[in-house]
Amino acid sequence: MLTIAGVVVLGCGGCQRHSSDRDVAVLTVPVARDLAARYAGESLLLPFVTEIEPEVARALATHTGGMLAMPSVRTLDAEAARLLAGHEGDLWLRGVERISVDTAEALAEHHGGCLSLDGLREVNRDVAQALSRHPDVTLPVSIRRPR
Repeated sequence: MLTIAGVVVLGCGGCQRHSSDRDVAVLTVPVARDLAARYAGESLLLPFVTEIEPEVARALATHTGGMLAMPSVRTLDAEAARLLAGHEGDLWLRGVERISVDTAEALAEHHGGCLSLDGLREVNRDVAQALSRHPDVTLPVSIRRPR
């Protein structure tokens, strides 16, 4: 069993917590690489991760075969978004509240499945236009797609 604080793995067997320490909120590159490889084929939920550095995003994007969810990440820069867009599976970033046009354009390049941005609070026209290029993006009900 891998002991990593704040990691939950969702797979066919349901939820499995690998640590009771809820204080860890930042992943290192080696840990992200290990998680991506170890849980290939399963959905990976990282509920306590609050920020994603580009090199960590690069490591996590190698995870295959399931959803990659980070519901506590509130902000995401364009470089991390570009790297995460390479993930071959659903990408859930439901905690992200605001994104730039550059970040939206990067995320729109994700074609591995659903892109969930349910936490967005405000989206200007340019961000909405960029996100509308994603074939399966989920936005809050209060945000309409541009026509």
